[in-house]
Amino acid sequence: PLLSAEAVLKAVKLVSSGRPHEAASELRLPLGEQHSVRAFCKVACRELKLSVPTPTALEGGPPLSEAAQRRLSEGVAQLDANLPGRLLVVRAGTAVSEETGKPLCPLSLVDRIFETAEELHKSTAARLATYQLETCADPPFSPWDATFQRLSAGGLLPTGPVEEDMPGMFPRRPLVLRLAWDGGDAVPTCSTALYDDAAWKEQRAAGAELEWALLEAATRDAPPVLLGVPR
Repeated sequence: PLLSAEAVLKAVKLVSSGRPHEAASELRLPLGEQHSVRAFCKVACRELKLSVPTPTALEGGPPLSEAAQRRLSEGVAQLDANLPGRLLVVRAGTAVSEETGKPLCPLSLVDRIFETAEELHKSTAARLATYQLETCADPPFSPWDATFQRLSAGGLLPTGPVEEDMPGMFPRRPLVLRLAWDGGDAVPTCSTALYDDAAWKEQRAAGAELEWALLEAATRDAPPVLLGVPR
């Protein structure tokens, strides 16, 4: 995401208070890049033309790493810059090009995943996936097929077996909570397990009557929760 002046100044304040990890989180720096946070704030303030209350707090420290430099370039991009990451087309809409009269987003692109915005723009009548794109929230809960497609497109679900998990891996393996209720005065029950891609494919029918949502953890170290509730 783009960097806001508020986020950068808050990060500078956190650095001044000796809290580089929190500053790195505020700036959405990659995990383990807190050592670059001083240099990052210094350059970000210059790019965004911000006046730093305590400039001495940003002196010293190692230079920007390659990962931090990529995040900085993304954060200070212009509004017409392409969105980063993979993109899933969920709806085509009805807008058409003023020049050609053709749909801006052809219906044939729905449910397709594009590795980059550039790849998507080869099939659209205009550059749509930029920071000027108006966003709307997805429903908090949706059927598993829609939830899986959205989370997979965002790279939020691990694909390997649990045994291959490594500390600090991303995406974090979510906890899967399935709620069951027989109606009436019946007491709801809950089953809990770690998400496993292979096992889930075999058990998809078990979640067919559920609506799903991914709940983000309160901290970076805690796993998210994939919650399934009865329809």
